[in-house]
Amino acid sequence: MDTYVGQIIMVAFNYAPEGFFLCQGQILNINQYNALYALLGNRYGGDGKTTFGLPNLTGVFPVGAGNNPYTLGNLQLGMGNATANNRAYSNQLVLTARQVPLTPHTHTAAFSNGSVTGNPTINFTVPAQTATGKLMANAGTGTTDKPGQSALPAQAPNLTGIGGPDNYIYGPSDGTTYMPVNVPVAAQPVSTAVNLSSASVQGTVTVNSTGQAAQAPIQLQNIVPYLTFNFAICYNGVWPPQPN
Repeated sequence: MDTYVGQIIMVAFNYAPEGFFLCQGQILNINQYNALYALLGNRYGGDGKTTFGLPNLTGVFPVGAGNNPYTLGNLQLGMGNATANNRAYSNQLVLTARQVPLTPHTHTAAFSNGSVTGNPTINFTVPAQTATGKLMANAGTGTTDKPGQSALPAQAPNLTGIGGPDNYIYGPSDGTTYMPVNVPVAAQPVSTAVNLSSASVQGTVTVNSTGQAAQAPIQLQNIVPYLTFNFAICYNGVWPPQPN
């Protein structure tokens, strides 16, 4: 079976058959391979005057020419990003920080150097308390039911005093006797609200970092499953006739 000039075959061995070149982007002389140049031109490399290039299929995969239904548009022969003069393709996909979504997380914050301006009303609550004190008293038994400057509560009131309902609960002071007493300071707690509506609080809020420090762009492998072969192009074969 004859092979057309410019026809590319795929082989599972490590050399090009007789009449073929491996498709590795070699630059050839036009005068030596004018038939192949007439079909390829310099779309795969070379200056088009004395040299031309072969397709470079090392490490890349071929794409059919024509109107691409995806995002590549109308593909002409020789177009691509892996030609002999331009291998600006990458088998890695680089993700920047903006392309990596953040997972839910929290930060700790600290408020410092704060100050309050305006007219805030700050109130507080004082709970009810009982104070303990001492009261000067008579050391003996009560002798009268009439209080006075010299008659103080007696430590031993005489509740059987003459006079019916009157009881002797006062007696003369000796100036040295005291009785403990409990004096309530407040019967109910004093409670008011805190009003800062007219105040302005200023200060510095410091947000602490969390998680790992920023990393370099993430590189992901962008290669489909593959199996390696050699591509070879025919330079010595039958001229491919065009259809009528």
